[in-house]
Amino acid sequence: MTIEELIKKTKSNQKFDFKKVIKKQYVPYIEKLTECNRIIEATCHKTVDGRKFISINTPARYLMFVMRLVDIYTDIDIAFEGTKATDAYDLLQENGLLSPILDAIPKGEYSEFSTLLDMVLDDFRDNEYSITSMLYNFKESLHISEELVNEIIDKLNAEQ
Repeated sequence: MTIEELIKKTKSNQKFDFKKVIKKQYVPYIEKLTECNRIIEATCHKTVDGRKFISINTPARYLMFVMRLVDIYTDIDIAFEGTKATDAYDLLQENGLLSPILDAIPKGEYSEFSTLLDMVLDDFRDNEYSITSMLYNFKESLHISEELVNEIIDKLNAEQ
């Protein structure tokens, strides 16, 4: 159903049961993990002149998380091209529908999805921002001796 159809239904029925829009009670782990990876990829990288840079966009991550939950767990149609997800978010919020929809999603599912997103973000930060990762990337870009890099990494790890 479209958001506009949902708005009409909720306006004509003050006691609308938001559990009626829930189409899934459980989403498989691998599907959640795949979605979390997509969210992190879309909100933690920016491409400029064909080169990928790290650029964390926390508000976009929140928006994508919430709208992916709505898209995956409900029968509400959500488009993600351009600014359509932002427009959908604003329309749901403006009509007081987003919170009741999110409340209708099974609590354990919401919690697990959120936890997985945090884990994927933590892994991204560790893999991209750790001193070890930066040294390896620097070494690869300058073709520095692997022995020298390993020696530096060993000293850093000993200090931690």
